[in-house]
Amino acid sequence: MSERNTKIKYDKVDQQYGLMFGKSKLVFIKTGAAGSIYRYKNKYLELASKIQNERGYAVVVSANPVGSPLNLQEELEKASTYLIDVKEIILIGIS
Repeated sequence: MSERNTKIKYDKVDQQYGLMFGKSKLVFIKTGAAGSIYRYKNKYLELASKIQNERGYAVVVSANPVGSPLNLQEELEKASTYLIDVKEIILIGIS
């Protein structure tokens, strides 16, 4: 992925999340089945970077490994430990 004026912080334990800091709104992108935060040609991180650069929102890309349970509430709670002052969450699901 090309470097822009954005820093991406990854969960160092399991690569479950890609996180971009921003303000007021959080865009939470859940990848498709068996999707990683990178996917083909970093498409999810490129989308996240575009949203963050154009709107200034915080963005989280959440992987969807094979066989993992889907618990969006738990994932949003974990992501919120990195983010302060988020007043609205926008959820994008990819299939």
